Amino acid sequence: MDNSIKSLSEFRLVNADAVFNAFQQTLEEFEIGYEEVQYVTTDNCSTMRGKSGGAVKKITYVYPNLVPLPGCSGHMANLVAKDVAAESELVSKIVDFMSSLSAFINKSPKAQSLLHQVESFLGLPSLPAYFATRFLCIYTSVEAITD
Repeated sequence: MDNSIKSLSEFRLVNADAVFNAFQQTLEEFEIGYEEVQYVTTDNCSTMRGKSGGAVKKITYVYPNLVPLPGCSGHMANLVAKDVAAESELVSKIVDFMSSLSAFINKSPKAQSLLHQVESFLGLPSLPAYFATRFLCIYTSVEAITD
């Protein structure tokens, strides 16, 4: 891996200013003129997309030629699916169950080991990871359990 690319994990505080500064430093380090960059897109968190102080707002203020593309479409679809599914009591119960099951398994190395043994013994594929922030992944997890 190229050590010249900085990871945001190197920063003690990751906020809009830190992201903005990292953006500027990266352009400088790789000698990329701001006129060569046409678009900027990020995920939808407030650090990136905050209306008044998000990183995108800061970047496009200093670099007005940049077109701010919509945030992550997968994340937006996920949020819509989550809101729609919340209207169903059954789906809400399934989500709660998957969340509890995932938390139990992830917090216990013994439970993880037991799950892998059962999967291996029964010839099952590994249970897909469940991510509460990636609602559309729930279908894959539920399908793996019900099949």
